[in-house]
Amino acid sequence: CGRVANDVCVRLYSEEDFNARAEFTTPEILRTSLAAVILRMEALGLGAIGAFPFVEPPSAKMVEAGYQLLLELGAVDAQRKLTQIGRQLAKLPVDPRVGRMLLAAAGMNCLSEVLIIGAALCVQDPRDRPMAHRAEAQARHTQFLDERSDFNALLKLWAFFEEALKHKKSNRKLQELCRENFLAYLRLKEWRDVHTQLHALVAEMGMQLNTAPATYEQLHRALLTGLLGNIGMRDPEADQTRSGGSGGYLGARESRPHLSNESGLAKKKVKWIMAAELVETQRLYARNVAAIEPEWVEAAAGDLVKRSYSDPHWEKKSAQVVAYEKVTLYGLPIVLKRRVSYARIDPKHAREIFIRHALVAGDFETRAEFLAHNRKLVQEIEEMEQKVRRQDILVDDEAQVAFYEKILPADVCSGQSLDAWLRTLGKDGAKPLRMARADLIREGAGWAAQELFPEQLAHAGVAYPLKYRFIPGDALDGATITTPVHLLQALPAARLEWLVPGMLRDKVGALIKSLPQRLRRNFIPIKETVTQCLEGLAAVGAAERRAQGAGDQPLLPALASVLSKRGGAQIVPADFDVASLPPYLFMNIRVVDAQGEELGGGRDLAALRQQFRETAHTVVRDAPRTLERSGIKRWDFGDLPVVIDIEPQALSADRSSKSASAPAGQRTQAFPALVDRGDSAAIAVFEAQPAAEQAMRGGVLRLLMLDLSEQVVYLERNLRNLAPMSLRYAALTSGAAKLASGSGKSAATALDVKQRSAEFKTHLFEAVIGDVFLNVPRLPRTESEYVRLRDAGRGKFVAAAESLAKLLDEILTLHANTQERLRTREIEVWHHAVDDIREQLAHLVHAGFVAATPIAQLTELPRFLSAVGLRLDRLRSAPQRDEQNTLEVARLWQNYRAFIKRGGGILTQDQDAALREFRWMLEELRVSLFAQELKTAYPVSIKRAAKHLAALSASI
Repeated sequence: CGRVANDVCVRLYSEEDFNARAEFTTPEILRTSLAAVILRMEALGLGAIGAFPFVEPPSAKMVEAGYQLLLELGAVDAQRKLTQIGRQLAKLPVDPRVGRMLLAAAGMNCLSEVLIIGAALCVQDPRDRPMAHRAEAQARHTQFLDERSDFNALLKLWAFFEEALKHKKSNRKLQELCRENFLAYLRLKEWRDVHTQLHALVAEMGMQLNTAPATYEQLHRALLTGLLGNIGMRDPEADQTRSGGSGGYLGARESRPHLSNESGLAKKKVKWIMAAELVETQRLYARNVAAIEPEWVEAAAGDLVKRSYSDPHWEKKSAQVVAYEKVTLYGLPIVLKRRVSYARIDPKHAREIFIRHALVAGDFETRAEFLAHNRKLVQEIEEMEQKVRRQDILVDDEAQVAFYEKILPADVCSGQSLDAWLRTLGKDGAKPLRMARADLIREGAGWAAQELFPEQLAHAGVAYPLKYRFIPGDALDGATITTPVHLLQALPAARLEWLVPGMLRDKVGALIKSLPQRLRRNFIPIKETVTQCLEGLAAVGAAERRAQGAGDQPLLPALASVLSKRGGAQIVPADFDVASLPPYLFMNIRVVDAQGEELGGGRDLAALRQQFRETAHTVVRDAPRTLERSGIKRWDFGDLPVVIDIEPQALSADRSSKSASAPAGQRTQAFPALVDRGDSAAIAVFEAQPAAEQAMRGGVLRLLMLDLSEQVVYLERNLRNLAPMSLRYAALTSGAAKLASGSGKSAATALDVKQRSAEFKTHLFEAVIGDVFLNVPRLPRTESEYVRLRDAGRGKFVAAAESLAKLLDEILTLHANTQERLRTREIEVWHHAVDDIREQLAHLVHAGFVAATPIAQLTELPRFLSAVGLRLDRLRSAPQRDEQNTLEVARLWQNYRAFIKRGGGILTQDQDAALREFRWMLEELRVSLFAQELKTAYPVSIKRAAKHLAALSASI
């Protein structure tokens, strides 16, 4: 093929090739886009393209593709009618895509640049890339590349050629310059000619060129209007499989274009691109591409994008229902998750969500009075559900939604629209929106009286807040009382056992069900029994308050008494299986500091007192100065109040924690007491009443010792055997030390005889004073009360001291004789008995036993010691029986020791009394087991002791 002059070009074919070719060339209409044809036919009014009598009619698929392109360009509407843009495009004899760019450029102030690019797209690429010199050509073309846009590269090429024309010396020189840069001179001229023609056309249409250079965004947004079908998004999977280069793109309508190596973007990872054309060779390539922003696509596409909405939800901050919008074009996600108002999308659904979440759920901040009223009412009902442990009192959400739907207008679906509607109603117009209790309570559901579930528990002038929760298995299930840490010791343990009136029925019923079957059968039907017991317990509580003026007795003894009076069986507290009760039937205790922050909590009051015992015994050093006094040797300070009110800052602080302070902003109570200072007394103020009462006894005793000093001196000189008793006492080991260390070695053996003798005398006289003067219901708090107490016992003091000295002489003699017998070889072979007796003696007679043992038990010590002697006498005849009894007693004794450790000195008065009773019950049990002939003070057995032990376990 070729020609040697301006004439006809001759093409030569082989015969086989020629015969295989079609008779006629494929018509143009069957090889190109029909968009321009359709556009021109619509503009000329030639009717539908499908009805036009073409010689070679195009396929329906091609016609459809043409209409799709025109729809994409905005030239036709959804009914395929020509639009205003379409009429303007029909006047431009260029590809409709280029025409659309020109129309958009006129309005975006970038027509000058788009005319150049549009003309370039109408001609063949002027850049030559001969196969023999492809690398050299690509290197020369690098000067025109732009890393963001190949369209900018065309502008650079245009500027290069314009500059060359301006400075050309001759056409030959110009052509040589083009060849050196691998540019086709004729194509460049054609480009200029098309540009001139387009310029003339747009000028005729009244379009003005821009004087200022267009920005990148202006230019490319104008180009995008004609290239919406050629956009692409970078394929994340392609990035993962390629180490570099252009990678692949996800194109419109599931295409997958790639960038050619000639593109300026080939080595960049651009997220979004548009292309002037897509060419398929070995793969689909995008040519003349540029980086774009996805929001430009949405603006240019208009109604072509598809919008979907997900997750409509109420948003409290903006007071409206919002959803997430997804915008796609030809399958590409332009916007993944945009927050939009849902009211304009689906007003009915938005209204339902607004009512359900803002009004019913209360997730809405508003000044509307009706909503605050309704929320308060709902909260009251929810709190009642927690109290009565039911979840079927409050109506469900659907009923509340229906209430609002009946009243609110259809267009109220946000906070703003609600406020606007309320403003139109006036002051009282919103009254129909105020719910009544009947609107919120299920039909047939009851309403418990407030007094059954009080908001606080009052005791000794202090109101402890109460909260209720119904979450089985939760740590806070049931009733929770909150106490400042400094009032923990004053918390009424017995009162807490009764919970609150509304929960007492459940607890009483559970306790009756916990009885052994042989006892429980006497109280069938249990429901009726519970009702009768509640009436009986109410009478017991009222009688106790009248008698004592404060507090309640423990629940178990009261219930046992009521059940026993009912008949059928004799019930004792140990019969109840308290451990089987669910946790919510025990009061939960929450301990807080001065700022109201939680320090600890639980249902075991004794354990909490042990945990915070340092705080519980802290003296209020900063109490009112008028109460402070030391060096008191007689009652000359007037009246001493039981309790005083002080400000929180008056409380002393535990230096290592905040826990010793009272709640901020509250007045609290403190308890003054007379305390023993050895050679005198002093007044101190305590945070806990039990600690104050305990200290008060020692303070009053010290004053009595000082007032009775003459009688004490007389007794020291005249008591019979006082000196020998003191010496025997000085040889005793410390039972307290042995109890703590677990060994028989004394922690006080280093004390000299003189000190021990003086200690014995002091304890003797203090024990007498305690027995003669201090066995009274209430210690004196005024000078007159103290004087009457002192004078009433003064005449009994000497005789009581002589009687006690005689008793102590007998005790010490029996103890010494028993210890001597234990050291004989005959006895020492019975290790189980000897070890048990030695531990028993160490806790009966030891250094300090006179002060530690109540007078009532001191009088029984000779009998207990005599029982030890009888046990030693019959040990040889019945060693196996002795060993069995020893094991039974040892088991109970170890439990007693465990209770002492668990209580840690912080037991209530009732618990402490029960523990002391059990301790001496064990001594009576020893008499019953080892020396029955000495008789016991009351009936006792291993079974009875075990029941007492169970009752202790339930209360501690």
